[in-house]
Amino acid sequence: MSLDTTWMPHRSWKFERLGHEPRAEDQRLHKQIAERDHKIAEKDQQLAEKDRRLVELEARIEALERADDDAERPSQRLSPNDVPITVDKDDHQSIEHAQGISNLQEALRRANDTIRDREITIITLQNQLLLQKKVDHETQDVRDLRNRVASMESRLQGEGGPPSRNAT
Repeated sequence: MSLDTTWMPHRSWKFERLGHEPRAEDQRLHKQIAERDHKIAEKDQQLAEKDRRLVELEARIEALERADDDAERPSQRLSPNDVPITVDKDDHQSIEHAQGISNLQEALRRANDTIRDREITIITLQNQLLLQKKVDHETQDVRDLRNRVASMESRLQGEGGPPSRNAT
């Protein structure tokens, strides 16, 4: 049995060539992987920053909602008569500020009521004026029709037509 070695040089060249390519290919792949890892790390930092910002914004929103809820429930706040005597200066200023806001809200409500009442009065007067104009126009139309009828009757009597309705 003899061994046929004609295929061996071809195989060795192929192995040799493949042996060199994986190193270059490995380096290229390692470089791509490193670039992708770097991009992933950057994206991770960006996401962490966005998460941190989101948490801050959520906290601000909750604080604002709590402030709005507190503003909507004035009955739960202490009135100046209910405040203990040991109130410090900041608390006293806060109470005065809240009273000022309440006074402004009441003044605004009264102003809105006054404006609404004036608008109602204006609209009522406009409607009355419009109705009066319409009645005047209708009255004028009736007068015009009566004058036409009277004119027609007088022409008919002048031509020897039927006697007028008023003559008995």
